[in-house]
Amino acid sequence: MTVRALVVVSVAQAFRPAFAQQNSDAIETFISVNAEVIALTHVRVIDGTGAAARDDQTIIVRDEAIAALGDAARTPPPDGAKILDLSGRSVIPGLVMMHEHLYYPTGPGVYGQLGASFSRLYLAGGVTTMRTGGNMHGIFDINLARRIADWELPGPDIDATAPYVNGPNT
Repeated sequence: MTVRALVVVSVAQAFRPAFAQQNSDAIETFISVNAEVIALTHVRVIDGTGAAARDDQTIIVRDEAIAALGDAARTPPPDGAKILDLSGRSVIPGLVMMHEHLYYPTGPGVYGQLGASFSRLYLAGGVTTMRTGGNMHGIFDINLARRIADWELPGPDIDATAPYVNGPNT
């Protein structure tokens, strides 16, 4: 995977709500940058390949994708871009998690279902895509994934699994 592809995951997903369609009020609360073209200037890029971090980079995000990535001195922001000077900050690829739950145990056999909170926490921690590891409450994870995909709630892209199959003879 190229550096560009790795960085696309983090930056494009981070700014995804700023594009495409009318956002619900619930989503608008979490949008701090709303522009068609965004320039992240003077960032350190950690591409996730094991290569050394690259300092003083500019990333241009346009139409939900990275349009340019390069040294800040040679990658000027385009006219009309929203410029964010992120000196001293780093950009990493979005994290893809493969077995995540949207509930937690509250006692023997009792589980708290907090998908809306958990999805925000995963996103805040850098997770841009996740697969759930099963759920205790019917199709809760599937419905939450649909609400996020429909821009009703903030959260990472969720590949939701079906409910557990439990009980006698299963």
